[in-house]
Amino acid sequence: MKFNRTEDTSSTFQTRVIVGVLIMVNFGNSIIISLEALGPNLVLSLVTSVVNTVIVTLALYGIFAFKPIFVTPNVIAKISLSSAALFHGMQKAESDDSTSVFHFLWLLTSVCLFIWEIHAMFSTTFGIMKEMKLRAYSKPPPSYNQVLQNFLLLILLK
Repeated sequence: MKFNRTEDTSSTFQTRVIVGVLIMVNFGNSIIISLEALGPNLVLSLVTSVVNTVIVTLALYGIFAFKPIFVTPNVIAKISLSSAALFHGMQKAESDDSTSVFHFLWLLTSVCLFIWEIHAMFSTTFGIMKEMKLRAYSKPPPSYNQVLQNFLLLILLK
């Protein structure tokens, strides 16, 4: 099994860039959702935005450095934010306002994007790790010259 390093490297890099763009789009989306859900509480909104920025930075590092442990806080934050956003959207949808239905649909779309991001992050990270493991175990057999040199070296050392 022979790998073409330039094609493999560029395809894995492109995949990571696509996941990175998805993370950044959802970062903006999560900031908007958290600001909307927290409303006029400025301190809580600011703290949530800063924590979200740190979590997204860790997730980007985890994707590009092949360290899935750094992706885990992002997953937990997305699940928590999705649950809170859906609960908030359902409360607004129960009011008889006509815009609340569209608001709930927007929240539902955001949650679907969060789920897609989580799936893409984990499948990309573990796919790349599996590929790296395959590369490590797929070394070509030694050539005739290498075997001959090792054999001659053994004879000379005795």
